[in-house]
Amino acid sequence: GSPSFWNPHLFCGTPSYSFCLMQLFSPDNWPLLFVQEKYIFKVLTFVQFLKFFGFGLLSFGFFKQEIDSRKWALFAATMFCLCQYTIYTVTATFTFMISILFMASAYVIWSFHGRPAYRNYLYLSLILGFLLLSNHLSWAGFAFLVIMVLSGYRIWTQDQSSRKGMVLVLALSVLTAVLLSAVRILPSWLELKEGIRLLPENVRYTALMPEMNEVFYLLLRLFNPELFGVNYVSSVP
Repeated sequence: GSPSFWNPHLFCGTPSYSFCLMQLFSPDNWPLLFVQEKYIFKVLTFVQFLKFFGFGLLSFGFFKQEIDSRKWALFAATMFCLCQYTIYTVTATFTFMISILFMASAYVIWSFHGRPAYRNYLYLSLILGFLLLSNHLSWAGFAFLVIMVLSGYRIWTQDQSSRKGMVLVLALSVLTAVLLSAVRILPSWLELKEGIRLLPENVRYTALMPEMNEVFYLLLRLFNPELFGVNYVSSVP
């Protein structure tokens, strides 16, 4: 296959990178560019099995760190892999890679004490960077925020001597991840800000949010363009 950043079939042409479901940047799709079209469904099925296996291992590792019981960790991981949310991300929204990276980050954060700081920084930077590059920018942003909350909880529960090192590693990892994913976030931000998907002032949800800050509004459109990024100009009398 070949990458394409322009969709000629929508509105006489639109930039594909501004769409929150852009699949090209997601790391799990990169190898598919080298697969012949006649083998694509077989490869996708095999990759999905690998994803489920990896998701199960990461879930078990996370619950083992939290519960400290192999038996109950296996039970919790099995239930988590078979729960409605996991099936939903696989079958409905195609955001399973976000769930995998979320569990990977949770496992790394919960097992900080078992590795040197440079390895924690390397693993967390790559995981968070790939998360922000994944195929659903809205869900990736929400998952990123949840990871930050869980990280704060984990740091708060540690002893005083370990907190400073964890905070430093987390801050550097977040900065590196944002820089790595700028190739995805920055074009989306600029297109949403300067493109046609701007609501006119007279229909900008004035009844619900009359004093909305412009930057905050742009953030809402960046992470949830389905709701805040629609252009209603054609429906305004």
